[in-house]
Amino acid sequence: MIIIGKINKKSQVSVEFVSVVGFTMLILIPLIIAYYQNTSESTFRIRGEQVYKVMNEIVDNAEVVYYLGPPSKVTLKAYIPRGVDSIVINGKEIVFRLKFEGKISELSVVSKVNLSGSIDPSPGIHNIVIQAREGYVSING
Repeated sequence: MIIIGKINKKSQVSVEFVSVVGFTMLILIPLIIAYYQNTSESTFRIRGEQVYKVMNEIVDNAEVVYYLGPPSKVTLKAYIPRGVDSIVINGKEIVFRLKFEGKISELSVVSKVNLSGSIDPSPGIHNIVIQAREGYVSING
């Protein structure tokens, strides 16, 4: 009878252990999912804000250079975040296509002056040259 009592105690400990682990996983899994979603959204927002900052700096400097006239020139040091798929400068608009987790968002800003040129969308720090020309501003970086 003593042997049977030890087996029952061992099986009781095993059942309690499995119950505790199961309950812990039941609590942890939703917390991990919520943390991942929140972190993902924050990362996307931060990248979007970095892109808006760069776009506004480019447009502000382009307008200043345009009104000063040729041969005015400014060189910006700008950080392009990861996930920028392409940068299009067309007419009076700059459009950044931001790709994140399979979704593509277009962020744009409009200038008061005509813009022309191109910017490399690769991540990192870029030297962007903004130069006044006759009737438009050239942007290269």
